[in-house]
Amino acid sequence: GETPIRYTTDGTEPTLESPLYTDPIEIRESCTIMARSDKNGLTGRTFKKTFAAHKAMGRPVQTLTETHPNYTFTCPDLLTDGLVGEGPYNSGDFAGWYNQPFEAVIDMGGETFSSVTLGTYVFKYDYIFNPLDLVVYTSENGEDFTEIARVEIPVEGGVDDANGSQEFRIEFPETSAKYLKVTAKTIEALPEWHSAKGRPGFVFVDEVVVY
Repeated sequence: GETPIRYTTDGTEPTLESPLYTDPIEIRESCTIMARSDKNGLTGRTFKKTFAAHKAMGRPVQTLTETHPNYTFTCPDLLTDGLVGEGPYNSGDFAGWYNQPFEAVIDMGGETFSSVTLGTYVFKYDYIFNPLDLVVYTSENGEDFTEIARVEIPVEGGVDDANGSQEFRIEFPETSAKYLKVTAKTIEALPEWHSAKGRPGFVFVDEVVVY
């Protein structure tokens, strides 16, 4: 028969007492789902997914710049699907931009919001760096955008530093603008210490979390 899958939504390891997965789980609030299939007394591998229920979750989103063809996955949907990518960068949770900025517009549909957190993945050995800035714009018509907040982000350390999932957050006065545009600049020339110095780099983005 089918292998039973048991799951938890509080971030704890599933046990034989945990609920059995029979139907899709409806996510209405932030949680960490852990699921495991144990068969014939053998403990399976634990599957972990973290969801952030936020104001842009499930909202229509479009990208204004092209992803790298090898790292598009389910973009643009993955930017607002509520699923927080944990890596690695080629897991399908993140989309990659190469030698051009990340730019996306979300239709906020009248929600009020005052912060954006950009989920990224950094792996400098493979030319994947943090974004060099994070800029937020708003618009009522989807065409004329006004910059409302900006943060510059330095590249810190060397090839082995600040790798993995990295979140960058920016706050601004509360707004209920219909459209939210988020941009992040990709590194144009890898630093002197990098084996590919002078070449452009990637930025890998997952969830655009809006509160």
